[in-house]
Amino acid sequence: MAKTQQELAKQLYRIPWTAYNNANGWIEPTTHCQLRCPGCFRGVCEADHRAEHVDLAELKKQITFFIEKRNVQNISIGGGEPLLYPHLTELIEHITSLGINSFLFTNAVLLDEQKLNELKQAGLNKVCIHIDKFQQRDGIADEHSANRLRAEYCDLFRRVGGIKLGFIMSVSSRNMDDVEILAPFFIENSDIVDLVTFTVYKENLPGKTLKHNLTYAYEDLINRVEKAFDLEYCAYIGKILNQDIAWMYAATLYRNGKKKGSFSPEAFRNIQETHLKERGRYLFEPTDYWSKTLTEKKIYRQSVILIDGPDLTPEGWNLCDGCPDSMYIDGKLVPSCLLERIKNGENILTR
Repeated sequence: MAKTQQELAKQLYRIPWTAYNNANGWIEPTTHCQLRCPGCFRGVCEADHRAEHVDLAELKKQITFFIEKRNVQNISIGGGEPLLYPHLTELIEHITSLGINSFLFTNAVLLDEQKLNELKQAGLNKVCIHIDKFQQRDGIADEHSANRLRAEYCDLFRRVGGIKLGFIMSVSSRNMDDVEILAPFFIENSDIVDLVTFTVYKENLPGKTLKHNLTYAYEDLINRVEKAFDLEYCAYIGKILNQDIAWMYAATLYRNGKKKGSFSPEAFRNIQETHLKERGRYLFEPTDYWSKTLTEKKIYRQSVILIDGPDLTPEGWNLCDGCPDSMYIDGKLVPSCLLERIKNGENILTR
């Protein structure tokens, strides 16, 4: 029988990140993008979108804040499309020089072997690629054809080596059945696909409402992914106003595409607490802790993360507790997914 969020939470490790003791910081070098993805948090799909690049000095200031005040172990680089940012390599080199990890979120339109090698030399640790059938890419009509494109990137990362690969996409009522198409592909490529992220589609731009009845219950996604991937969840991030789950984590071990085991809540907890004790920081991806040892044994770990972003309730925004994807804007720490509302005058702070 499928379990509710509250029932699952009682069995899992609640990640204790806070606004100012967190593993991750989020920066956005640009709001330029070649694609117009439905539900884009940055409103790129809207007719009145204004694209711009952020000054490199400002980004360095934000990174300094994240290290000194938020105690991060990782900087995530989003957008817009960061590969369009003219100073991206220099930005990654700067992050590397500070002794923290960098994680690039991209549509990968401009990503080829030469560019990937350039980013690798700069010290980039991980790339997460957004591909789905709604992006109006040439030759992509469904998730089967999208998987063929994903396979090309898997081969690219195998050739280059040394940079971890992930994929991310949003899930709505229009594509929830695709989970059963995606799971076998990601399991088959578990030797190179380090992370799979599904986000619940939400339209949180100011003045906009959900279109075409796209809402999809998070519990349905949790149960559907659990069955399709044959996985066990181990940890979660909660929400601030109730007992709901915001981020759900699972990590499965594979050899030759066959499941060998899973990370337990206890293992996830021990890794976080040990890293905090030894190095003074939480790990953004705790399951990286044993990656080298596992790879030497030809065992590969694949994390699956499910994200249910904030909802507006009568009591206010029900935010992710200690939001990992917070941005430092105008002296404030704010959830990146609600930035357009904040620009529009709403006072929404990370908690």
